[in-house]
Amino acid sequence: MVRDYLPRINPETELLIHYVDDFFLMTHDPEKAKTFLETMNKGIPEYNCFANAAKTNTNFKVNEDGSLTLDEHKDWMAWCGVLINTTNLEVRSDYTRYASKKIRDHLSIITHPRPLLNLHQLMRRAVVLKCQPIFLDCQVQSEKTVLCNVYQVFLLLAVKTHTALRTLQLRGLRLRKYTKFLHCLILQSARYFHSRARAKCRENQSKDASTSFTVPLELCTWLCCHAYGRVLQSKDPRGYQLLVKILSSQTCTLSDTMGLQLMKRCLKATTASGCQPIMRLKC
Repeated sequence: MVRDYLPRINPETELLIHYVDDFFLMTHDPEKAKTFLETMNKGIPEYNCFANAAKTNTNFKVNEDGSLTLDEHKDWMAWCGVLINTTNLEVRSDYTRYASKKIRDHLSIITHPRPLLNLHQLMRRAVVLKCQPIFLDCQVQSEKTVLCNVYQVFLLLAVKTHTALRTLQLRGLRLRKYTKFLHCLILQSARYFHSRARAKCRENQSKDASTSFTVPLELCTWLCCHAYGRVLQSKDPRGYQLLVKILSSQTCTLSDTMGLQLMKRCLKATTASGCQPIMRLKC
């Protein structure tokens, strides 16, 4: 179907990919983009292929005379759980897809004689799922985007941690009693993420020798502590009061050692627009 009905592309300058039935075309050629859109909207009955107009996403508009006008306000395109920048091709994770869902429906809180051990395992699994080179490669992504991606991983991890802790509280867990343990667990998450990110990028070097994750551990730790402090403060200020205070102190200590320029880059990551959908997630 792709060979016979869709526009032929130049593999050196264009990209046409599909994940099962989700197609994505990237091209500089307006006519090719227009032809592709018209073909998909019209459908290909021979293969029972019909595009869902409600889910069709473009960064241009087709005018009445057939010409195309770029949407200058649409810098990011969503496709299969990722956001692709139409200007520089950088990639972020699309967290808006969680908007209508509850985080607890995606967690497995197992009854365990040592419930916080289960929480530790849950956090490590969540880290592994998010350590993907496409989001962390410092060779193809700007430092700003990589830091933003790292920070958003920790925000999501913090929301999942709070959701799990709230479930354990309903089963009789007293948070204040485990403040020190939770603080250690958060710091371990930062170290584990850093080591996994570097390892995953090294594994990818067999396919692309330029892949690398060069964010320092202290920077990952700062982003992790800031993300956890931000989420826990917003979800339960009283219940996490002591833990938030410890995390705030930790970020201040790290700030003193990182220097002003690095701090400014970290702060930019915490104010990126992609953070808001995560902060609004329902537990």
